[in-house]
Amino acid sequence: MINPLQLRRTSIDEDLRGASEMVRNYITLRGERLDVTQAEVDMGAPFGGAVSTMSDVNTFFGALFRGDLVSDASVNEMKKIGSSFPDYGLGIRRDERS
Repeated sequence: MINPLQLRRTSIDEDLRGASEMVRNYITLRGERLDVTQAEVDMGAPFGGAVSTMSDVNTFFGALFRGDLVSDASVNEMKKIGSSFPDYGLGIRRDERS
């Protein structure tokens, strides 16, 4: 996916995780906001390891929602919000703040 979409600043290279232009990742734990951008991850695991710039993230989501990556039916399924987890679809989370 990285090469076909020409995502030039997306990588699983550990050295890029701290680069200033990369999207940061934060969690709140016990009331404290923590930057976990460089948290240790199992490389190749589906839950982490990749880093990207905002431009590349926008390119990816543009391609996804245009149907360039998966079928229109799959995109529609991803957008359906489930009853077990009211704010989540298949890989997509609704955020009413934006």
